Amino acid sequence: MVRYSSLWPVLVAMVWSGCVRVAPVVEEIPLAEPEPDAAPAFVAGPLPGVDSLVILDVVDNFDSTFVEAALEVQAQEWFLEGQQLVAHAESILTAITGPLALSDTSASGDLDEDAFVESVQLAREALTDAVQAQADQDRTLAQSLLETAQTRLEDAVVLNPRHEESRYQLAQVYAIRANYFQEQLAWEEALRLLRGLAALRANEHGFWAEMAVALGNLGRVSEAAIFWLRAAEIVLENTRLAFEEIPLDSAQVFTYSVRAYREFVHSRNGYGVHRALLQAYTYATSTDQTNYAEQELVWAQWDNMNLEHRIVFDSLRQAGPETPLQVITELEALIPALTRPAARSEARYTHAILSYENGSEDHALETLQELWQGASMDSTRSRISAAGDRLIQSPVPYPMFAEDLRQAYAALLFDRARIHRQNGSSGLAFTYLMQVTGFENAYTGKAYIEALRLARYNPQQALKLEPRIEAVFEALEHEDQLAYLQELGGLYRRIGELEKAQALIERFRASRDKVAN
Repeated sequence: MVRYSSLWPVLVAMVWSGCVRVAPVVEEIPLAEPEPDAAPAFVAGPLPGVDSLVILDVVDNFDSTFVEAALEVQAQEWFLEGQQLVAHAESILTAITGPLALSDTSASGDLDEDAFVESVQLAREALTDAVQAQADQDRTLAQSLLETAQTRLEDAVVLNPRHEESRYQLAQVYAIRANYFQEQLAWEEALRLLRGLAALRANEHGFWAEMAVALGNLGRVSEAAIFWLRAAEIVLENTRLAFEEIPLDSAQVFTYSVRAYREFVHSRNGYGVHRALLQAYTYATSTDQTNYAEQELVWAQWDNMNLEHRIVFDSLRQAGPETPLQVITELEALIPALTRPAARSEARYTHAILSYENGSEDHALETLQELWQGASMDSTRSRISAAGDRLIQSPVPYPMFAEDLRQAYAALLFDRARIHRQNGSSGLAFTYLMQVTGFENAYTGKAYIEALRLARYNPQQALKLEPRIEAVFEALEHEDQLAYLQELGGLYRRIGELEKAQALIERFRASRDKVAN
């Protein structure tokens, strides 16, 4: 917004020379509207009879199409819920600031010319005195006189809504007084005056942005978010309704949409977040902005539209290292409430890791085993649809989830084997090591080596491992390869298979020397 002191010379000139256009009152901050969903396409036609050989395939296709259509319908419902929020902007202002002083400016009727002239004259006198008070640095008197001028100009505009000079003078008074109250942090007064400005200059998006700032400072973050969206809509309307073709200020739409998104997060409004981020995505002007909007929507829809669950989970995960037992308890309360399978899997995974580190090893391993057996290997990323109207979610919490789960499960199995070996339970240790080798992971080689060492005095069992290790030999780390050749070579020496021992020794030396060279 133009600063308070800089508008006074304009006001002086305005009093004596009438209406002169000045820069917009709101200083814009240089920090997306989605298309409506298409109608769902369900499977048409009757299903084949129960004796048909294609019944299973048709049912599968029907189910997948139905799920896709259901997601589209849900996304459209979310969008419409978000869209309805913007429609309540004016009622929000009325609830906070009361009725608009200029609510009757559209009324038609005979002009009371004497009353109109008197209002204009009294306003002019008050403005003249206000300018003098400001020159005398008496800001209190200046504001009092400006309030008088405002009242008289409002009367004039109500009496003669088409008198442009009175409307413009009133807008300037609103601007100066709004600026003053913003400096004084008197946000309700500032909001009331900005509302008047928006009524006089309906096509200036900056006033709605300033009202959003005022609402935010009043702690009304949900309402502030709606006003950021309204500011973005004004930018879009200005391009759509212009007589001459003008370029769309996409950067401003993106900025307002992101500001709306952040306020909706504070108010835990999932529908608003969905609406704001899709709009930000649509009007992003760079790859970074596109990625930001998409990633934030993925974050927000972690458990569908329940932002509270997402925020609670993030806070628990962050607090895990310092208060693990409390976090474990709170995760146990959160997990049953989660509605999206991927969110529930990530929460259970986090719970299992913390549980293992805090004395519940067996339960943690059971959970990880269950998660691993049911884990999807689909690493497709969540993404916004080509139409920009909804988020197509991945079946996993994040692309690397299956890999993280794989390595964590293997690490805990390997650690459990180590503990059993230290406690003298070689049989249990061997069993856990074989579980580690049952799927590809970073611990496969080490598990095989430890298993060979456990079976050192059980040649029959140890030799059964040889073909399994040879099958994955090239994939092992070099140190694991050397350890395997050394352990197996020693075994063959102990049982008298000297030729095989010699062959393994030669492989060992060749591999070792190759790396050394």
